Amino acid sequence: MKRFVMAAFALLAGCATPDKLIATGERSEHMLIRPPALATACMSRILDADRGSRFGHTTIPATIRPMDDGGSEMIVGTTLVARAKPEGTGSRVTIWLRPERFVGRSTLVATMTKGC
Repeated sequence: MKRFVMAAFALLAGCATPDKLIATGERSEHMLIRPPALATACMSRILDADRGSRFGHTTIPATIRPMDDGGSEMIVGTTLVARAKPEGTGSRVTIWLRPERFVGRSTLVATMTKGC
């Protein structure tokens, strides 16, 4: 089963870049209570825990980097891009998901943003 999941992630990865994912992905916006750097770190921790429970500890590490406008960007392979920008005391987060179907897609965004 673990090999199947790893193969599925490899197929999802294809050769897409974050810019291509932003141009073609399924977009959603969310208000989070944490400032940008803390919001992306929070989402990354939740994703790590969730992937472990769903996929037998197969992980695709998240890359988090600061943005020039005071925001923070999180990239998870070629499956997800999240950009958090300051708004009030929290963040406005825009998330793009790869358009192909995959296990857990329907609850992924709600799970990763909860409590952040």
